[in-house]
Amino acid sequence: MLVLPAAAFKAIVPIFIAIALVLIVMQPRLIRRVAARKKRASEHGRAVDLAVFGRGVYGGYFGAAQGVMLLAVLGVALPDSLERVNALKNVLAGLVNGVAGVVFIPSPGGRHS
Repeated sequence: MLVLPAAAFKAIVPIFIAIALVLIVMQPRLIRRVAARKKRASEHGRAVDLAVFGRGVYGGYFGAAQGVMLLAVLGVALPDSLERVNALKNVLAGLVNGVAGVVFIPSPGGRHS
């Protein structure tokens, strides 16, 4: 995201927020579908891993709606309660923000190396 122009970022953010909203609204239906297929939580697949990673990259650059997006992805992928999913979301968001803080700390003199 650091190499994209600001206009691209402004166009992408509303799309991510809209996708997160749709996933949260559809979460009960999606959970029923996943349960009907009798998948175990450990078999959620690479798609969820990539979705969580993508939310981490997005959240590290621009934190707005990071929590909502993580809740949407994790809520659909994991058969846990909202409380447990929210706790995992908090841990992941904390890790993302910690890494982003280290990456974006300016060097002495206010310039990035």
